[in-house]
Amino acid sequence: MRTVVDVSSHDRLFKIERTLLQCTESASLLGRLIHNAPQLVLPYVSPIEKALVGKLRTAAQHAPLLADPSGSIALPKGSAAGEG
Repeated sequence: MRTVVDVSSHDRLFKIERTLLQCTESASLLGRLIHNAPQLVLPYVSPIEKALVGKLRTAAQHAPLLADPSGSIALPKGSAAGEG
C-alpha cells in the first residue's frame, strides 16, 4: 500500500518554518541592538515599531490559527522589546 504525500503542503510547511526561524533570528538581533546601543536606536523607534506591527498584522492574516481573535498584537507577560 502506497502513502500519498502532498508535496505542496510539505513545501509550504518548510517555508513557514524557515520564515519563522528567520523572524526569530531577526528579532533576536534587533533586541541585542536595542539593548546594547539604545542611543543609536532611539531615533528609529517609531519606524521600527511601524514596520514590526505591519509585519505582525500581515503574518496574523496569513496564519489565522496563530492570531489573537481580537486582532490585537500581544507580547507574552513580562516581555518587552529589547529584553533578552
